[in-house]
Amino acid sequence: MRYGGTFTLLLLTAGLSLMPTGLLRADDASAKSGCNDRLIGIEQRLKHADLAAHKEAQVRQIIDGARTLDQLGDSGRCSDLANQLDRLMEIF
Repeated sequence: MRYGGTFTLLLLTAGLSLMPTGLLRADDASAKSGCNDRLIGIEQRLKHADLAAHKEAQVRQIIDGARTLDQLGDSGRCSDLANQLDRLMEIF
């Protein structure tokens, strides 16, 4: 379980990122943001990664959380999660 600590840290970060810290507003235009495009790219790379089903499910959960943040107008946190996912996908 070489990456167990990495996934735990990433899930913890995702959970903390989803905690509301202020007024968040839904913005339809944010769904088309650069962060969403990055998440789509990560999903494409995930399809070609040879991951165990439970690890893939964890990554997809984080992607969904990041996408939710982006839709709520918090593109900064979405980008942070996308950066972490990019780094994680590099080691797979």
